[in-house]
Parts: sequence; structure tokens; C-alpha cells
Amino acid sequence: MADADDNTTVTVSRRSFLGAATAAPVAAVGEGLSPDAALRRAWTQAAYDAAALRRDANRLRTALTRRIGPAP
Repeated sequence: MADADDNTTVTVSRRSFLGAATAAPVAAVGEGLSPDAALRRAWTQAAYDAAALRRDANRLRTALTRRIGPAP
């Protein structure tokens, strides 16, 4: 069961990701960043957010498994 905790998939639609990624460069260009640098910053932040969501999902799955037992 411990191996199954590492296989969490977070689904993000292309539309929601591109919406967030394209909104960031517009705000960041005013801060002196190039559009490429701003897009990279948004991409990196999205990767960090996805990793945090995976950690939360794994933590919640582990807690639920401890409470009710493993799936049949």
C-alpha cells in the first residue's frame, strides 16, 4: 500500500493552465521582466503548486487509509 501513495495524478486542464500562465506575464512585464521570463516564472510556480497538491493528496490518502483501512 505504501507504493500506491506515491502515484497521485493531478489533472489540470489546458485552458486553466494557459489562463494562469498567460495572466502572469502581463502583470510581470510591468515589473521589468520579459514575457519569456514571466512565463517561466508562472510555469515554475504552477509546478510548485502541483507538487504541493500531490503532497496534500498523499497525506490525505494516508490518513484516510489509516482510519478506514486499505481499499479492497
